Amino acid sequence: MPINYHADRLIKALEERALCRDIIERIIDSGYILRDWGDLSGRTWTTVSDRTYGNKQFSSSFDVDDFVKYAKGEYLFPALPPFVTVENCWN
Repeated sequence: MPINYHADRLIKALEERALCRDIIERIIDSGYILRDWGDLSGRTWTTVSDRTYGNKQFSSSFDVDDFVKYAKGEYLFPALPPFVTVENCWN
């Protein structure tokens, strides 16, 4: 299990929420980390995110408690709307 600052923070958060070690290792090995965000007003928040964050904005950012419930099989994230393509727009 590769260790870095963001992964270490996620491990700690998951352990504090009593997630079993096997699931924590699978989450970290899958590339999830704990990430902090902020806006211009000074508001900050923390999410579980994947390491491929880029131009997809917040699409891979999850509330920590919802993510833990999901990992335990107690929560399903809302389904995404259908993907819109240029082809769909012309029909």
